[in-house]
Amino acid sequence: MAAKTRRIEARIDSDSESRIVQAAALANESVSTFVVRATRLAAVISSGSPSAPKGEQLEFVAPKTSVPDRGPLTPRRAPTETEGSVMTVNPYLHTPQEPAAVGDTETLDVAECWRLLSANRVARLAVCDDLGADIFPINYLVESESLFFRSAPGTKVVSLTKRPGVAVEIDGTDGGKRFSVVIRGDAHRLNDEAQILDSGVSDLPTMTGSDKWNYFEVTPRTVTGIRFRTSR
Repeated sequence: MAAKTRRIEARIDSDSESRIVQAAALANESVSTFVVRATRLAAVISSGSPSAPKGEQLEFVAPKTSVPDRGPLTPRRAPTETEGSVMTVNPYLHTPQEPAAVGDTETLDVAECWRLLSANRVARLAVCDDLGADIFPINYLVESESLFFRSAPGTKVVSLTKRPGVAVEIDGTDGGKRFSVVIRGDAHRLNDEAQILDSGVSDLPTMTGSDKWNYFEVTPRTVTGIRFRTSR
């Protein structure tokens, strides 16, 4: 006598669909295959035996679900031998792209530093006063490897008179790369009319319209610079 077939339909609770989809993805199976296998396992556990009752044949039917069955997903990588069958990394977790490689920093020679200084007109002047370091934006010009600027009367002139040690910094973009050049030296007020005229500092345009008849020359002790490529 032919064995009787008992159909067991795998079911998915509507509240569990998202979890089932995730579990199927982690098992690298389609939703229907995963649920049928899980239902078969549940039947084995409940009966205590993988066999059907005598004279009866079990048939497991794929579930009816609103979730589109796209088949198994392919993980980004398989577990390594040391990881074995234990999944330590979720292969479906979105991994952000690595930032663009940033080039090594290039140290500029003195000649290149002066070229960049000559090509620019605005810098930051760092001075020291009784409260510590202070920074001012300045317009400047370069002549014979010295830097010249002019200033209106004020705290900047007072600070330079008391402490002539300064730093001047410029930065910008050149050839698709960022750069920074720093001069360390001493600022001296110019009193010789011929030197003022020869340097051209008296005609130097400035950002403000105030009278700036205090003229200074920065005599460098060191001139250093770097150039580098950024990720932006």
